[in-house]
Amino acid sequence: MPWQPGAGSFGVLGPPPPPLHGDPPFIDTQQDGIQNIGNYTSLFWGPAQFMNAAIFASGQPWVDVIAYGADPTQAQDSTSAIQAAINAAAGTVPVFIPAGKYLITSTLTCPYKQQRIFGAGMGITTLRSTAAANPVLSFSLGSGSGDTLYSLEDLTLNGGSASNGATAISLQVGATGGDFKNVEIINYALGVTNGTNAAFSNCFRRCFIHANTVGVSISLGSQQTSFRDCQVISNTQNNFLIGDASHQCPGPILISGCNIQAANVAVTVSNVLVKNCDNLIVEGCYSETNTTTASMDIEIGASTVLTPRVTVRNCRFLSNGANSSVVIDSGTTGAILLLEGNRQFNYAGTVIVDSGTTSNVRRICNTENSTFINDSFNGTVLVYP
Repeated sequence: MPWQPGAGSFGVLGPPPPPLHGDPPFIDTQQDGIQNIGNYTSLFWGPAQFMNAAIFASGQPWVDVIAYGADPTQAQDSTSAIQAAINAAAGTVPVFIPAGKYLITSTLTCPYKQQRIFGAGMGITTLRSTAAANPVLSFSLGSGSGDTLYSLEDLTLNGGSASNGATAISLQVGATGGDFKNVEIINYALGVTNGTNAAFSNCFRRCFIHANTVGVSISLGSQQTSFRDCQVISNTQNNFLIGDASHQCPGPILISGCNIQAANVAVTVSNVLVKNCDNLIVEGCYSETNTTTASMDIEIGASTVLTPRVTVRNCRFLSNGANSSVVIDSGTTGAILLLEGNRQFNYAGTVIVDSGTTSNVRRICNTENSTFINDSFNGTVLVYP
């Protein structure tokens, strides 16, 4: 049995429990009854916050979902158990999902500030979801205010099939300051989205987003969202969809140091499709088009709300056929595109195609092979080789 409050020399709550599983002795340096270990606050003993037995049972400064009945063999549905662990932690301590595969049949919600959810590693901890879990994880601010500052780390989300129509991660209104690190997302219709919700300052680092229909869709109201050192590959429509036909994405949106490769499918695909984004920066990335059909590294689509402003710098583009590196679609008005320090290789087709419909489209380009330019509109193009 875990330690329970009782009368004793320390007052009505009794003395703090002894160390568990090799934990350091309890030293109440701040005289608040709370033990601090590293960056976490462990509620081994607290006059106002003594809460759940799972922390004591694990002997660690986190809530273990198995203590709430989660099944790591996926034989039983673990949705309720994991949700109960998140609700018990309520942003005060991390939630740990140990190694194993866990069946998820409905949406897990996290409305708590500063909540950390982490597993044992990509491919080691897996949430295996059904189509009814749509989305699998939903992050929001709930009834609070200010930055959410939540995190999701070291696990895999697997939807089973990209035809399931489901979304892996949904950023709801107020989902702000999120940190997604070492997260694999595979086999969903949509990997990550904010839908039409205002979600700010979310960062994805070293994530692996692949074999979905659309990898990432960032749209209305999203600002200061970044993808750093991620692999976003083999998503069968778009790896990144920034903005859409009718909703603005004010930005800035940063894609930095990522590996972006198109799926080999019999449809035209874009690694990065941009619509209605006021400020997109793609830098230091490797982008490879497919071998099956004509595809594009960067496509700037027709905009109806915001003038597309796109900066692409210090990237390496590799073509595997009659593909184009950068395409400005017909109907695009007022796009501002800056290309600098990029290198393109093995392009059998035209490297840069500009089909914009007005003379407001401007390009400053010092890319390698910059003579391979096709401009089918009547405006003035500035080219600086």
